[in-house]
Amino acid sequence: MLNSLLEISFTDLVDVGFVALLLWALIAWSRRVHANLALVGLAFLGLLYLIALQLDLKLTAWLFQGFFAILVILLVVVFQEDLRRLFEQIAVFGLRRRPARGLLGAMMEFPSTEWRARKWSTAAARKQAPVDAEWTPLPGPVRHGFTHFRLELDVLAGRVDNGDRGADGVWCPPDRFGDYALPTLMRKVAAHALTALDR
Repeated sequence: MLNSLLEISFTDLVDVGFVALLLWALIAWSRRVHANLALVGLAFLGLLYLIALQLDLKLTAWLFQGFFAILVILLVVVFQEDLRRLFEQIAVFGLRRRPARGLLGAMMEFPSTEWRARKWSTAAARKQAPVDAEWTPLPGPVRHGFTHFRLELDVLAGRVDNGDRGADGVWCPPDRFGDYALPTLMRKVAAHALTALDR
């Protein structure tokens, strides 16, 4: 037993660490998609596979290997929407602080054009974007009423690489919006964008 432990290499440790990370991600994901029962079944099958390996049941182990290979493809197909949402959580949204004076002074906002009576064209709005990206209009406007005027915003979304995110403001994942003083209007913009991007 001691000799076996002494033979553990750095590669073995990396292998164990990688599998542990995958298991942690799988457990966290299962809480979101409510697949606890399925995971219990998979864990049981995995245990049977390990037993087959230990007992040198080659045919049984070969069958399990084929089953798990097919299972990976099935999981990707069945849970493709949940996987997409999981990877979308990695995305961040740009926020910046408004000027101290004026409407919504010193509060955080999503980068925006100047609010004016004349409607902005999509092409003109793209030129006001804080970073270069393929900005795409999201369906439907965001409407908000102030005491002396009513505002209607068209929201554009774009994807940028880490190296192109610029230095203006902060980048925030959706689950951290509560850390910033977002006014009601910007909370409406956030809800509108998340709903549209989730379709």
